[in-house]
Amino acid sequence: MSMTHTSGAGATGGEMVTARKWYALWGFLPLEGSVDSRTLAGKRKNYTVHTSFSGWDIPLNLVCGPLGFFRTTLEVEY
Repeated sequence: MSMTHTSGAGATGGEMVTARKWYALWGFLPLEGSVDSRTLAGKRKNYTVHTSFSGWDIPLNLVCGPLGFFRTTLEVEY
């Protein structure tokens, strides 16, 4: 499962930054201190954001999900 969003003209240089984002209340509330795509992109105006469940996200979500916490992987390509 993944979602892709484009800002401006989209990614042009092929550089990528990856971060993990945690949510509480089954995805309704981003936890404080979590990064967002604007922070990862910095002052760039053209970038592409990929949000997905990948790698360790799925097993962690199986354990933490019943408690109301989820993790996603956020990749910003510019």
